[in-house]
Amino acid sequence: MSLTKPTFATNNIASLSETPNITEGLSALQLQQLFDKVGVDIKSYLTSTLTTELDTQLTNLNNGWVSLDNVLTFSSLNTRTSIVTTSIDLTSMLSIGMKIKLTQTTTKYFIITGISETTLTLYGGTNYTLINAAITNISYSSQKSPYGFPINPDKWDIIVKDTSGLAQSNPTAGTYYNIGTFKIDLEPGSWDLGYDLIAEGAIASGTQAQCQVTLSTSNNSVSDADFNSLARIIGASGALTITEKQNKSKNITVNVKTPYYLLAVTGVAGQSSIGFKSATGTTILKAKCVYL
Repeated sequence: MSLTKPTFATNNIASLSETPNITEGLSALQLQQLFDKVGVDIKSYLTSTLTTELDTQLTNLNNGWVSLDNVLTFSSLNTRTSIVTTSIDLTSMLSIGMKIKLTQTTTKYFIITGISETTLTLYGGTNYTLINAAITNISYSSQKSPYGFPINPDKWDIIVKDTSGLAQSNPTAGTYYNIGTFKIDLEPGSWDLGYDLIAEGAIASGTQAQCQVTLSTSNNSVSDADFNSLARIIGASGALTITEKQNKSKNITVNVKTPYYLLAVTGVAGQSSIGFKSATGTTILKAKCVYL
């Protein structure tokens, strides 16, 4: 918030002629008031304008928020992410990861996940979205937890769960399966993305069974080997089943809404099934917001 600059005249006497009583027709009282006018104007500016604005600034500094004079205008909404346009270039003032507080009917909080000269990308978590309506009382903060900002991770993380079970019967070796079309959609921003699950692979007759797991931007191939994990059992020929807990995570940054698919594959021909035992232990895909 910029402070209001004084605009009152300070040359009240200098602008008079040498004979103000005659030329301007000023009485003695009027001339006296003119001599006092600068002081009166300064006092009014200090007490009615400047100190009020400074009090507001100090209050904001104490609670972690800084007022933003510039106008934000609603542009679009995609699930949890809102796009707003700006009246001026804010890239020298705001950056990704900062918090935004504003009013649109109620007080709403956002995290900046993208910025350009003309737009801001705002992530509102589970609680906050914008509509095509006026946006007022805008403030920003670079603090981790400015006053009022909800810091409960559950309000900002993206979590997808399955508790019933996901299985692929008679899988073809080397073929990746997105069982049950199970996936997680990442909003624009940076995330600690990962999975936590129980993988299972079974064969009716053989010397090994396995289930390889990965998260991928493709629904039928590996996009990032860092997400790969493998549950495997090797033994004497016969019926074999491997049931094993698997988890992987990695920091991911996306600029647009991006799906990540949970995939399963086996490298063993003739397996009877691969999948995830969600009924035994919940299959969880989770993207933790890294800006908290």
